[in-house]
Amino acid sequence: MHTDSPLVASSLRRFVVSLAAFLISLVPLAPSRASAATPLAHSTLQAVNPDGTSPQTWTNQYPITLRGILLNAPEDLLSTDYVPDATSPNNGGQYQVFVQATDPGDFGGTALYMAQRGRPAAFFYDEDAWAAELARVTADPETGRPFQPGDYVEITANWAMHYNGKVNVNEAHNPDPAYDFTVRLLRPAVGLPPAEPLSLADLVDDTDTPIFDPTRATGGERWQGARVRLDAIRLTDDKAVDTWNAPHPETLPFGARLVTCTDATGRTFPLRLPRRSLGPAPATNRWFSATGFINQEGSNTAGYELVVQEVGPVLDIAFEPAAGDEGAPSAAVLTYSADYAGYQLQVSDDSGATWTNALAFPSVIIVHDPEASPTRFYRLVLPDSAASFTNKYDASQSATLPAGAQQAGGTLKYRPVVPGSVVVRLNSITLADNGNGVLGNNEGTVNYESGAWTIKLKNAWWSSQQSIKINYSYYVSNSEGVE
Repeated sequence: MHTDSPLVASSLRRFVVSLAAFLISLVPLAPSRASAATPLAHSTLQAVNPDGTSPQTWTNQYPITLRGILLNAPEDLLSTDYVPDATSPNNGGQYQVFVQATDPGDFGGTALYMAQRGRPAAFFYDEDAWAAELARVTADPETGRPFQPGDYVEITANWAMHYNGKVNVNEAHNPDPAYDFTVRLLRPAVGLPPAEPLSLADLVDDTDTPIFDPTRATGGERWQGARVRLDAIRLTDDKAVDTWNAPHPETLPFGARLVTCTDATGRTFPLRLPRRSLGPAPATNRWFSATGFINQEGSNTAGYELVVQEVGPVLDIAFEPAAGDEGAPSAAVLTYSADYAGYQLQVSDDSGATWTNALAFPSVIIVHDPEASPTRFYRLVLPDSAASFTNKYDASQSATLPAGAQQAGGTLKYRPVVPGSVVVRLNSITLADNGNGVLGNNEGTVNYESGAWTIKLKNAWWSSQQSIKINYSYYVSNSEGVE
């Protein structure tokens, strides 16, 4: 369940802390397979020259070995389906996954890529051969277990190529088995690496230019191939919303799944949508977080984008069956992942009018007694970004004052309204909200909960209809829950 719907749940009875690090010490992990090969660091493979090209210091070391955590399923990004009349890698079946570095001192990650149709045109797989290639790289060769995001794997590569700003492990677009790469499971289901919290200022400078740092200490180069969380962003326009809400995202071409986000400073950044639904698009006036991994396309010194995997913050809710009495309500169980480290869980017992911090950490499980408080709300907020993540947004709307009239009224579209934020303008008159629901010098009122507003002018009258413009701010609670 996502944190954009109202939540009502019960009061706190008990909580159980289950941090990932604590669980690791209690739950035995699956045995890890040994490897005799010395792995190449992802940061070495992805090193760049000052112009963004690759120094290719590793080309005399084939085969090269990489290790890391698998970040995505191949169908998340590209269709692997065989296309009989494909004429290039881009319009046939394709496979692409990203693997993030995990070794101490290493950073970033690497994409693995192959295509049904290669270059030149003589290099291609027929349907059976392409199916065999996919089977070879999508399951562990020793056990047959299908790979999943969160698996710790080892890649052995006989070819890698710099293209569009990053080095891809691939097959040189050649079906000759001498160019094959292999993927081997070292440890299953270790979990995705925690997402690093970033703002657009970490990726884009104050002129809205992507930050390119050839030392790879900052900017997109630093995070390329790694999971991050972009905070305090919103979609830029209705076109982005329409693309996000496409009814069949799996049919959209790779290039059509790109939308733009912005932040409060006006910086912008591309978001690459997956071939699956992320849920309804956030409205263009709604701030949110997006979690995924950084990719680079189309440029050696720019072209950075976030491949979106989740929109948040996400506060998950499940239910514990009631013990004993079958008629008793179920207990609500709330969890949120380590990807939202830095967020604060808050609770409200007065429908969101006031909030208090709850004792919780990422991956905490909180269990509530459903009988003690039927009107408790929950939300995740970023304490350092209260202006954005307590969900205060700006809006405006229009109304009219009929000819000869001194009174008008209506209902604000978005609510609850932020006290003190309402400004009503008509002709040369401005009526400001005093924070207690009064407009101007007792010339109007606004109800912050219902959005109802009225104006009653004392000393103004026009013989023609007048336009009214109302500017205000409103809240949308980052909260979840159950009744």
